[in-house]
Amino acid sequence: RPHTVTASSLAVMASDASSSAAPVQDIENKLFLGTTLTEEELTAIRTCMNHVVLLKHGRRGKPHPRSFYISKDQMRMHWDSRRKKKKDSMVDFEWVKRVVEGRETDVFRRHPNSAAEGRSFSLIYERGGQRTSLDVECETEQQYKTWVTAVKALVNRKDDPNLQYVKKQWKAADKDLSGTLSMSEVLSLLHKINCDCSKKYATAKFQEVDSDKNGILDFEEFIRFITNLSYRPELDAIFSKHSSGGLMTAEQLHRFLHESNKEDVTLGQCQEIVRTHERGDTSAGMSLQAFATFMASSMNGVFNPRCAVEYQDMNQPLWAYWQASSHNTYLAGHQLKGDSSVAMYKRALNLGCRCVELDCWNGKGNDPIIYHGYTMTTKIRFRDVIQTIKEEAFRVSPYPVILSLENHCDTTQQDVMADILKAVLGDMLAKPLAHGADLPSPVALKHKILLKGKALPRKREKVQEEDDEDEEEEEEEEEGGTAEAKVKEDSSAGTEGAKPRAKPPKAVKLATSLSNLIYCSAVHFKSFEESAQHAEHWEMSSFSELKALKHLKTNPMGLIAYNCRQLSRIYPKGTRVESSNYSPVPAWNAGCQIVALNYQTADLPMWLNVGKFMDNGGCGYVLKPDFLRDPSKRFQPTEPKGIDAKRVTIEVLSGQQLPKPGGETKGEIIDPYVVVEVLGVPQDCSKHKTKFINNNGFNPRWEESFEFAVMVPELALVCFTVYDHDVTSADDYIGHFVLPLACLREGYRHIFLQDEQFNVIPFSSIFVHIQIAQGTRCLCLSCVCVCVPSGKGTVSQMVRWS
Repeated sequence: RPHTVTASSLAVMASDASSSAAPVQDIENKLFLGTTLTEEELTAIRTCMNHVVLLKHGRRGKPHPRSFYISKDQMRMHWDSRRKKKKDSMVDFEWVKRVVEGRETDVFRRHPNSAAEGRSFSLIYERGGQRTSLDVECETEQQYKTWVTAVKALVNRKDDPNLQYVKKQWKAADKDLSGTLSMSEVLSLLHKINCDCSKKYATAKFQEVDSDKNGILDFEEFIRFITNLSYRPELDAIFSKHSSGGLMTAEQLHRFLHESNKEDVTLGQCQEIVRTHERGDTSAGMSLQAFATFMASSMNGVFNPRCAVEYQDMNQPLWAYWQASSHNTYLAGHQLKGDSSVAMYKRALNLGCRCVELDCWNGKGNDPIIYHGYTMTTKIRFRDVIQTIKEEAFRVSPYPVILSLENHCDTTQQDVMADILKAVLGDMLAKPLAHGADLPSPVALKHKILLKGKALPRKREKVQEEDDEDEEEEEEEEEGGTAEAKVKEDSSAGTEGAKPRAKPPKAVKLATSLSNLIYCSAVHFKSFEESAQHAEHWEMSSFSELKALKHLKTNPMGLIAYNCRQLSRIYPKGTRVESSNYSPVPAWNAGCQIVALNYQTADLPMWLNVGKFMDNGGCGYVLKPDFLRDPSKRFQPTEPKGIDAKRVTIEVLSGQQLPKPGGETKGEIIDPYVVVEVLGVPQDCSKHKTKFINNNGFNPRWEESFEFAVMVPELALVCFTVYDHDVTSADDYIGHFVLPLACLREGYRHIFLQDEQFNVIPFSSIFVHIQIAQGTRCLCLSCVCVCVPSGKGTVSQMVRWS
C-alpha cells in the first residue's frame, strides 16, 4: 500500500559537505526550523527555561518547594532533587498524555486548598508502563498562566516528522540530559545519522552557530547547525524558478503542479496546500520551507493516490483478475526442515494475499494437520489454521479468499475437515456453482471463502477413488524434483539423520462431505483444446513454473485463452527447497491469475508481488488489461506487436537519510547508488544504475537521467533499489520501492524506501524527476525497435534490442 511517512524536508542537503554552504541567516530565512509555536508560546517557553521555585505535591507528606525549569532542548520539564538522579526528576513531554488545570488529581485532593485552585496544574504521564502524575502549585496566577501555556504548547506541538527524527537522535546523544551537546558529541551524532564531513568543516559550522561561544550547542543551535549542512539546492532551484520574491503564491503553485508535475488540481486545492504547509501568514504564499515540506510529503510521493483506493471495475468474472497468492503458506522458512506456523497465514492475509495453501494430512486422534508431507517440517492443526483464516481473511480486503487444499487425508479425517470448515466458517463458505455457470465477480463474492481442491464429479454420491497425487508432486516428478526425493538426498548426506517416510499408495478415496464444499475443482490438465471444449469455468489446473514457461513458449495465446475462461495457478518448482521464488512476471504477462510465491522470502519476486498488488487500493485483486481478457485481441506476450509504446525518462536527483545496511548505527558511512529497473514483457526489461557517492548516506546527489522504451506499459513494473557500494565484497542492500508503471506519477517526486520486509524506512527517500511520453510502434511491425515522437513532430528510433 502507499505509505504516509514523509521523507526528509529538514535534511535539504548541500551537494558537497566540504564546500561552503549558504550563510546561516540566509538559510534560516529560507528554511523552517521545525517549530509550530506562536510568539506567546515561545515567550512562555523561554521564560520557563529559567529556574523558578514551585511547590511540588507528592503522594506522601506535605508539598515541598523545588526549582523547576524546562530543558534547553524544550523536550523535558526538570526539577532539582537532593535524593533522585537527574533522569528520575524529570518528565519527558513525549510521555505526557494530558495537561490538567486545577486540582483534579488524587494527590491534590489529599491537600485541598481552594485558594490555590487557579494556580495549580498536573501532568498526567506514563513511564515504564505505569501512569502517574506530576502535580505543581505556582506562587502567582501569572506564573501559573506562563507555565501552563509553555507546557501545553510543548505537549501538543505537532513537529514535522523530520524534526521528530532529529529529536530522537538528539536524545540518544544527550546522555547526561544537559540539553546541550559538545563538539565531540555532535560529530558522533553526525556519523550515526550517516552525515559525513571533515572535522575541520564541521568545527567551522559548529562555531558559526554557537552564538554564545561556550563550546556547546543547545537544541535550537543544533537545528541551525543541521540546517546549515542540509541545504538542498535542487529544491531551492525548483522553488526559485516557479516563485517570485521568496514566496510561491497559490497561482504559481497551481502552474507548477499542472505544468511540471502533470497534476490535475484546482486553484482551491493549491490554496489548501499553502494553508496546510505554511506556518506563517499564508495570504502572500508559501515559503521555501513550506514548499520543501510539501514536496517531501506523501502528497507528492511517486505512487499515484488514484491507485491507492479501489478504482477498477470489480464486477468482472473472477478469472479477469490477477490475485495475490501464496505457496505453502504455512512455512516460515525452508521447504524441507523449516517451521510451520499459523502466524504465517495471518501475515500473508494482512499483506493482501487472496489465495493461501493448506497441505492437509492425517493427524493423531482424528485431528487433521498441515505440514509439507514427507519432510521434516513441523506440524500445525488444521482447525487452528481455519480459525485464523476466519479472523484475518477480510481485515485488509473484503474480496474473496481462496483456500487451495492439497488433500492427503483419509475419508474419516476428510469428514472431520468438512465439519471444521462448516462449523468455523459457516455462511462465509461459498456454495459450489452449477454446471455451465461462469465464475462470479469479486463483488458478488465479498466476504466469501472459496475452497479449491480435488472433488468428485458433481451429483455423484458417497465416495470414489481418485488419483490423490497432488498437482505439484505430479509435475515435480516429471521435472525430477519431488520434495520426497530431495529429503532422500539430504538423508543420505546425513541431514539431521532423518529418514523419509514411505509414500502411501496414490489411489485414495474422496469423501462426499468435503467434496461437496469444493468451489473451484482442481483437474488434471490435458490440453488447451480439451479445456476449451469440455472444461467448466469453475474447474482449474495448476502448473509448475517450468511447465508454465513451456506453455508460454510453445502456445502463449492458448494459455491466454485458457485464462479468459478459467483460473490457473502457478507454483514454484520442487527444487526450490530454500524457499526462493521465481519471477512472477512471465506468468502475469500471460494472464495467469494465481501466481503463488513463497511469502516468507523477501526477494525480488516478492518485492514485485507486493508492488503489483499495491494497485487498486491494495485489495489483492487487480483487473487484467482488455487484451488479456479477450482472446480475439491475439496478444503475444513474448513478441508483442502493434501496441502503443511509452518513453519513460527517470532522473535520479538525490537521496535523503539513507540508512546503513540492516539499519545499523555503527560502521562506515555508506557509498550509495541507485538501480532503476523496468520489468514486463521481454522487450521492455531494462536496467540502469547511477554512480556511487563516496561516504554520504545523508544527502547524496546523483543527478543522472535514464530512458526506458516501454512497449506494453500495462504490464510493466518499475523497481528502485538503493545499494551500498563495496570494493571487497558484495554490495549491501539498503532499501527499495516497486510499483506498476501505471501508478507512476510524473514530475518531481520523492520515493519513500522500504526495507526487505516491506516496512517503510523512516525519513529515507530518493528524489527523482519523471517524464512519460507517448510513443508509437514501428509501422513495419516485424522489427524489435520502439519509436517515439521527437520534439519537432518527427519520428525517431529510440531503442533497438538484440
